[in-house]
Amino acid sequence: MILSCNNISKAYGIDEILNNISFNVEKHEKVAVVGINGAGKSTLLKIIAGEIAPDGGNVFLAKDTSLGYLSQHQDLTSDNSIYDELLSIKKDIIEMEAHLRELEQKMKNAGETELSRLMDMYSRVSHDFETANGYAYKSELTGVLKGLGFSENDFSKKVSALSGGQKTRVALGKLLLTTSKRLQEKPSAQEKRNLLKMWREDLEAFGVFGKDRKHDSYRELMQAAKT
Repeated sequence: MILSCNNISKAYGIDEILNNISFNVEKHEKVAVVGINGAGKSTLLKIIAGEIAPDGGNVFLAKDTSLGYLSQHQDLTSDNSIYDELLSIKKDIIEMEAHLRELEQKMKNAGETELSRLMDMYSRVSHDFETANGYAYKSELTGVLKGLGFSENDFSKKVSALSGGQKTRVALGKLLLTTSKRLQEKPSAQEKRNLLKMWREDLEAFGVFGKDRKHDSYRELMQAAKT
């Protein structure tokens, strides 16, 4: 079991949205939450994601389980470029990289005792940097963007000027960089189609697009899968 919700309840004023909702999700299972507008689907997902607190009940995640939440509506108003918006997810890695460069400069002029201390520190930071996939984070970021159908000419476009569907793809890219381990910078055409097909099937299974295939988010992701 990777997720357990026990007696989840939530109300807004006198409006009871969720009442003692309980279920488990086993490893490798795909679960869709289905209901009419206002039934509490988004509220339940936000409680699971930790964005809002339930009035009652508990959510348990299995150890070492990572959780990503892609909201139905994206309100991205950042003036960052598409590339910089995704790069913000790698803030910790970028800071470690800057620390390594700083240590390298200090080691150039350090005495023997200080050099030994700096080398030990450099070894620890370098190990953490490598464990976090630091030496390939730029390739990983580029791979995600290209996998989502953005060309290199799109990387400099401002997020605030994007369409709703493009913003959804940016949000999905940030989510993938948060939860995924590695993606190739230059996947083959077949690898890219397989990757997008997998994302498409997962998103559909979780009700991101549902049956509304006229939505621009759906159309753009399908177009990306074909290129």
